[in-house]
Amino acid sequence: MPIQVAQALIPSTVNTPIDARTVVNGTSDIADIELPYIGMRVYCTGNGKEYRITSLKAKTIGALTVENAAVDEYEEIAEGGGGGSSSETPSGGATGGLTAAQAAKIALIYG
Repeated sequence: MPIQVAQALIPSTVNTPIDARTVVNGTSDIADIELPYIGMRVYCTGNGKEYRITSLKAKTIGALTVENAAVDEYEEIAEGGGGGSSSETPSGGATGGLTAAQAAKIALIYG
């Protein structure tokens, strides 16, 4: 059930997110985020990178299997708004934050 507030939320300590799920220590902690959602942005303090959750999967909670209750896949959000997959490393050079695979596809099309 949503909680309605009459005014803006203000954390009582410095450097504290409004939603604690949006900050993790390491990328291995992304899989442990409770009640994730597609498009959720997560900051990793261990490497200083930001990630976007791209798909969810079922999770067994007690005796029940709950659909879309766990992180399945996520991607790194590259600086400048580009995006690379969590399984691909963005290429360097003048590719504008594209992964090597994305740059190769573009090269094939516009060659």
